[in-house]
Amino acid sequence: MIFVIDCHIPYLRGVLESQGHECQYLEPEEINASTVRHADCLIIRTRTRCNSTLLDNSAVRCIATATIGYDHIDVDYCHSNGISVISAPGCNATAVEQYVDAAIRTWLKKRHINKLPIVGIVGVGHVGTLVAKRWQDYGAQVLCCDPPRERAESLTDFKDIKQLAENCDVITLHTPLTHHCEHATYHIVSDEILDIFSGNNKLLINAARGGVLDEESAIRHTNVDYIIDCWEHEPEINKTMLQHCFIGTPHIAGYSAQGKANATTMIVRQINKLYNLGLENWAAPYQSSRTISDYDIMADDRALRDAPNDFEKLRSNYKLRE
Repeated sequence: MIFVIDCHIPYLRGVLESQGHECQYLEPEEINASTVRHADCLIIRTRTRCNSTLLDNSAVRCIATATIGYDHIDVDYCHSNGISVISAPGCNATAVEQYVDAAIRTWLKKRHINKLPIVGIVGVGHVGTLVAKRWQDYGAQVLCCDPPRERAESLTDFKDIKQLAENCDVITLHTPLTHHCEHATYHIVSDEILDIFSGNNKLLINAARGGVLDEESAIRHTNVDYIIDCWEHEPEINKTMLQHCFIGTPHIAGYSAQGKANATTMIVRQINKLYNLGLENWAAPYQSSRTISDYDIMADDRALRDAPNDFEKLRSNYKLRE
């Protein structure tokens, strides 16, 4: 088989080659219709948009994204053209939860807030569940909003997002990005919600997907503190939004060594199920270089403010946390 692989996905070099497969490791901007034409499988990150422009007239039959989400992949096109789509849901949930914990605690300290906030969580999946547990363990009141889960599981204690805006000090977003469907999350936080939420000592965190928060609306609502890790129109982020942020980071909330290892392991094992590569028990090794206990979120904020045009470079060269 021929694999085209984003060269920034760790732990993968030599793994597929050891089973006799051809691997081409490319920068994201080098993954295009020409370079994928003869590939059987793509292994990518969010920087590669997989749609008809990329895939028409190609040999690709499998796309594996080493990420929890796949809104960068035209899934309908893939299904219509016999292309399997693989992702790594939950791979970096612990890392994102740790980021959110560091973000809220930093905000409380810098705003000199000495009481536990009421925390609202929008999207109670892998990450949201961990965030809820962490702050409940701290003794904080936690309100959860997840309409698809509420409906599917007949949950009675979940709230709607307006109720979170009315009652919470902190709202943290952990949804996928969806359009044109029931409970679509595109711009789920915009003028209507921010009009309700605005006030002294209010914090909104987006470590979910760019586009879940309407950034133009956020810029208009100055009486809210924003901690933003996921931006609309990445990697060309809104500089005004960055200036408006309490903390801004370059989409690295999930960047831990363990999370990256989990993602690579998950996609290799799923590819193995499709093609019987002899790698069913393979697991990515990893060595951490930083631990969450010494994670300085403000250092990541400074790095982005110093070089906002280097957004993708900051991500690609990020020194992974534990």
